[in-house]
Amino acid sequence: MPLSSAQIVARACATAHVPGWTSQGGQYLNAILSDLNQTYDLDLTKGTFNFVFNVGLVANPNFPNITAGSGPYPLPATFLRCVKDEVMWFNQGVPYPMIPCDLSEFDWMVQQAGNQAYPYLFATDVSQKPPVAVVWPGASGAFPVMVRYYQQMPDIGSGGLTVNGFSPGILPPEQSPVIPWFPNQRYLLKQLAGMLMEEADDQRAQTWLGDGNPDNPGAQAVLRHYLQMKDDSGNRAKRVELDRRRFSRPFNSLPNTKKVGWVYLLFAFLPALHYLAC
Repeated sequence: MPLSSAQIVARACATAHVPGWTSQGGQYLNAILSDLNQTYDLDLTKGTFNFVFNVGLVANPNFPNITAGSGPYPLPATFLRCVKDEVMWFNQGVPYPMIPCDLSEFDWMVQQAGNQAYPYLFATDVSQKPPVAVVWPGASGAFPVMVRYYQQMPDIGSGGLTVNGFSPGILPPEQSPVIPWFPNQRYLLKQLAGMLMEEADDQRAQTWLGDGNPDNPGAQAVLRHYLQMKDDSGNRAKRVELDRRRFSRPFNSLPNTKKVGWVYLLFAFLPALHYLAC
């Protein structure tokens, strides 16, 4: 039977010889879980978000140079980052995956009226609340979109919504019967006890935390072993991939000769035209 949050805090406090520090233990437990959530891509924190491209123009002061169909599209408030190769839109059942890029690259893209087509670039702006996504070129139709993403799990006792079957409850961790969403409880016990020892200036802290020593059987060694076997990809071979923005289907990298590029082509062929005319 997995330990509840209150049991983990009580055992860690007893191990650290600070049985009265349950409040600090509860705060540290939430901090440990949040650090795991934000640092590692764990399949058990995945979420799926669906929306539809808007072919109208959406005004936004953060994206002054934008065309209809490009967004910005609001993402869930719990959004952290996209799952690799899992952002795509569909046209009559045919999936069209989009390539993630930085906002700086998106800002350099030509945005003109009538430039709508099949989007293949996807960027996110997590500085906005909620985060937003933009695509290029702007969508030419109201196509459905699917985004798989890693999401921020709620703190224990926050009273937030249930996420992936995890209900945080309303009691603080040191009193909560909630079982933490992270399944490796041996790591949680060792890491929490080590952090309490560190605050109490206990010399055992580094041994329990295992920081900076790969041979130390502390919390970091337990976490490293867990991460090596995490998720559901151990039965499949990995492959090296090239950046699809540079190595992709030919039409994705062709110059835009219909809108702006014709000017450069005209100047390139002017000497030849002058020679023929003479």
